[in-house]
Amino acid sequence: MVMWKRKCKITCTGKLLFFEQSITKCGKNGRGKERNMEKNILITGEDERQRYLAEILGEGKFKVTYVEDFLQMNREKIQKNQVLLFPMVVQQKILEHCKENLKQGQRVYGGMFPEEFVQHIKRKGVILFDYTKDDAIAIQNAVATAEGAIAEAIINSRVNLHGSQCLVIGFGRCGEILADKLKGLKCDVTVLVRSKEKMARAAAYGYHVKLCKNIKEQKLSKEKEVCFDYIFNTAPAMLVDRQFLQEQKSMVTIIDIASSPGGVDYDACKELEIMAKHCLSLPGKYAPMASAYILADAIISREQ
Repeated sequence: MVMWKRKCKITCTGKLLFFEQSITKCGKNGRGKERNMEKNILITGEDERQRYLAEILGEGKFKVTYVEDFLQMNREKIQKNQVLLFPMVVQQKILEHCKENLKQGQRVYGGMFPEEFVQHIKRKGVILFDYTKDDAIAIQNAVATAEGAIAEAIINSRVNLHGSQCLVIGFGRCGEILADKLKGLKCDVTVLVRSKEKMARAAAYGYHVKLCKNIKEQKLSKEKEVCFDYIFNTAPAMLVDRQFLQEQKSMVTIIDIASSPGGVDYDACKELEIMAKHCLSLPGKYAPMASAYILADAIISREQ
């Protein structure tokens, strides 16, 4: 159960759960008086991060409404808000409801919006902000993502990370931070990269490094020299294929944090009885409060 601060109003009707939070101040007569709110913000989603975000923003000068089930919001209720805040990953049915009910001038925040949706709402005059395209948010979220990936690995494996052979595929924001944290846990880390620049960067950290020259042709298996205890994939390309999987230990644990559909042949994993898990939205699962503050900082800087 999430405990809201005392100035939150929570209403629950059927599947529709929402609260409105505002800030009051005392006038000369000592009575509580509503502060003149500048903007109405609608926050939606079952992600725990969204709940904390509602609480954080409600402590400021915004009038915040939190809705768990956005599909039950009608056009009138949606359009009374200047700003709408969606989760980092938005379901297609939510996007369709948005397209039908948003109006010109509204601002929408969220992550990984499909290009078709982006073009549609731009034609309607709606302003879009994609969290995943903001470098500051992405870098800070990468820390929580890396920690979440390690947590998933520990939960789903039967061997210690300490002293294990770990492969990190990709050396972008998440891959770089993840490799560093694994090294701190005394893992033997190998990094697979696709550019000489990143190869040099990874080598400078002291990792074993493999250059995957044929990443577009999905020929990771040719780069393999050792069997790994853990494989962490951050690349949104099918690199962990059947041939590569057949050459690994039967007890290997694979944690895939790449955006959908991921970069692992899950059918092959099932047939080979290899533990593989596609882990999305890890910051919202393992560090929802810290992640909410990251998003709130970006939102406040734009909306004040």
